[in-house]
Amino acid sequence: RIVRSYGYPHAAPIKTFPCDPGERVLSRTVAAEMRDYLRSVVLVGTGKNAAIPGYTTAGKTGTASKVKGGTYSGYVASFIGMAPATNPRVIIAVVVDEPHNGYHGSQAAAPTWGRIAADLMDYLKVPPDATATTAGPKDRKATDSGPVGD
Repeated sequence: RIVRSYGYPHAAPIKTFPCDPGERVLSRTVAAEMRDYLRSVVLVGTGKNAAIPGYTTAGKTGTASKVKGGTYSGYVASFIGMAPATNPRVIIAVVVDEPHNGYHGSQAAAPTWGRIAADLMDYLKVPPDATATTAGPKDRKATDSGPVGD
């Protein structure tokens, strides 16, 4: 299930979609280990631009070459992550086709992901993590312009 429900803010949902939790495909131990790996991508790896002050974040950058007419031409950059990493409330994917501000996921997608996630934490009134590092700009909102971290 991708959507739980839809409706207007501060009102009862117009429609709710049932969810069968299904079966666990990863043990809790493996899931925690994967989350730690994805957390390290933001702390010390290519996902630093996805950090949100006051929250733990975890995710993975991606960079792919595109094939056009049998030859490589152009790129797709991505960052897919979760916030807060300690108890995820959102999972967001940002995919940029033919980016213009650098072609790596760390440059083209992670900063946008960070702004979207920061705004969602505020909108959803998610309290900050007690253990979060505050790498990155002080105020990151989707309405900010320019590269993040400069």
